[in-house]
Amino acid sequence: MTRYPEAGGNILGRWNHTLANGSDVSFQAYYDRHQYSSVGSTDAIATTDLDFQHHWAISPRQDIVWGLGFRSDRQDSTPGYSKTFVPLQRTDNLYSGFVQDEIRLARSVWLTVGAKLERNNFSGFEYEPSAQLVWAINDRHTLWTSERELSARRRRRKSACGLT
Repeated sequence: MTRYPEAGGNILGRWNHTLANGSDVSFQAYYDRHQYSSVGSTDAIATTDLDFQHHWAISPRQDIVWGLGFRSDRQDSTPGYSKTFVPLQRTDNLYSGFVQDEIRLARSVWLTVGAKLERNNFSGFEYEPSAQLVWAINDRHTLWTSERELSARRRRRKSACGLT
């Protein structure tokens, strides 16, 4: 059995805070690095992920959540005798933002509308709107339906219904 040297680790930090107006914010940072050697080459992958989120209850019937995100994946490789990645170094960045509004229409009926905006290295800017209607029939059963427009790279509409 051939052994290939590996090394890696990650760290995650999260900060939550409730503001004077009752809304809350959170920030999360994550870093991961993994390095391995095989068949004459060494590959290292590093991921950095930053997320911010703000939740604001505008009224007893309406909640708004919005957030921003950044993710960077970097891969560094050395050529090997049986494999080589081209290019040897690559960094892919993803920038994102979203907003979601949950409105209580009746005691047991909620409407949630939202949108997500992304910017990535592959397809540029992408916009994904969505909507969901939920009816809590009783304590054990919920009926829901949702609709969303998927991004350009997935290019289709998705509808769903369910009973739980």
